[in-house]
Amino acid sequence: MNNFINLSKWVVVFDIDDTLISEFEYQLSGVRAIEEFLSKIYNKSFQGKLLKFLNLGCDDFLSEFCKELNFPEVFKESLLWTYRLHLPDIKFHDGIDELIVYLKKCKANLAILSDGRSITQRLKLEALGLNNLPSFISEEYSSDKFSNKRFLEIQKKWPDKRYVYIGDNAEKDFLIPNELGWLSIGADWIDNKVHSSEIKEQTKIPDLWVKNPNEVINILIKNL
Repeated sequence: MNNFINLSKWVVVFDIDDTLISEFEYQLSGVRAIEEFLSKIYNKSFQGKLLKFLNLGCDDFLSEFCKELNFPEVFKESLLWTYRLHLPDIKFHDGIDELIVYLKKCKANLAILSDGRSITQRLKLEALGLNNLPSFISEEYSSDKFSNKRFLEIQKKWPDKRYVYIGDNAEKDFLIPNELGWLSIGADWIDNKVHSSEIKEQTKIPDLWVKNPNEVINILIKNL
């Protein structure tokens, strides 16, 4: 990535979880935040007590944690908000930081489109130093990825451009970009993804799956 080609015709839109970062690493960060918080307010160590349920692959690890410690089920809500509102200790997946820096130098237009709670997703962006990027979070638009609302907002913000969406979830990420004629790229560079890449419906399959973030540049150049 030494030669800079003008990519200003492109609007590059990223998902967050399992695209920019490992969603499992975010979960680990949230679990540690809860354990530290409980240890502080109860003045005893909770280190590892919640983590073990996450490592066991429990779908509802907070409920399992409450059961083991004889906390009422309603206590789970307090734990959830601690999880959702913590400033995460996360980092870009390998190669993502370099990709974003290169895209900026090539004058590509960058944006975030992600499903989730506004504060939670924006705390992730703050931790990554991306809180200055235009972001289209589902809660703020009352709209998920099966709606074209946010995608059309992006086209309105950057008219007469080429658009690419980079996501990981084959079930929901690519249906609308494909319908709108965007280029869709499946991020297949994180090993322990929360969502499977396998899907049988042709309309939901991205134009291509990519194993390394560095490949994105060549794809954009070829499609100028």
